[in-house]
Amino acid sequence: MASTCAQCNRAFTAAELTSTPDGMLCPDCAPEKPKVLSKVVITALVCGFIPFVFHITSSSSTTVNGVTALIYRDYVAISAGALAAVIAIAAVLPALKAGPQRGPRVAAAVAALGLGLLQLVRGFGLT
Repeated sequence: MASTCAQCNRAFTAAELTSTPDGMLCPDCAPEKPKVLSKVVITALVCGFIPFVFHITSSSSTTVNGVTALIYRDYVAISAGALAAVIAIAAVLPALKAGPQRGPRVAAAVAALGLGLLQLVRGFGLT
């Protein structure tokens, strides 16, 4: 059964048309759904997840007057966490101007920032 696009009046099957407030529209006339995750946020999230897989660590201990001080560093977590945090901060500003998708985009950018900060804390051995 053929239906027509409400905007361009070309014939399509009902499965090809998308229901919108303006009527049934073809793939060429229907507006694209905005993406919640931008490439910048995805990059920040990837940088934030890398330290869960890869590690380059060092640890040392010093004892003075019976008090032992431990130092632990994960250099992958420090560098990737810092990079994720910087990229996420750069993603927050465009997310604030995203219009109707502002809430989910800001939430994704803040989640990436939180992940970067978590990796920084882990990298300095503060957990």
